[in-house]
Amino acid sequence: MKSARPVTGRSLMAVLCFAVAFEFSLPACHAGPPQGNGGEEILAVVKGVTNPFTQFGLIQHFRRIPGVDDVHFNLLHGLADIKLKPGAQVSDDEIRRAIRSASYTPGDITRHSIPADSPVALGSGH
Repeated sequence: MKSARPVTGRSLMAVLCFAVAFEFSLPACHAGPPQGNGGEEILAVVKGVTNPFTQFGLIQHFRRIPGVDDVHFNLLHGLADIKLKPGAQVSDDEIRRAIRSASYTPGDITRHSIPADSPVALGSGH
């Protein structure tokens, strides 16, 4: 029986790079024209978030907004990925208020419809 190789810094880095690349490829799987009411995705640039602890606080501010279904934050790029519940209406001003109430500076905000047949809309997780 062959023994397992020890995990090295290089192999761990390769796994992490793959995971990050996979994470960034997910939004592309539901890009394109809307095909139903699967909700909406808001991408918001947040300036000034520097560590995971403060990232957690920012996410909690977003989750307090009525209609927000799920939130992920990319610390490296300062990008909040906010998924809304189907039919929910959240204004850009509400997003900016949440960012400011967490003591950060809002940047650009973009919106994308999530098709109803998307894995994200079907609840398969992200």
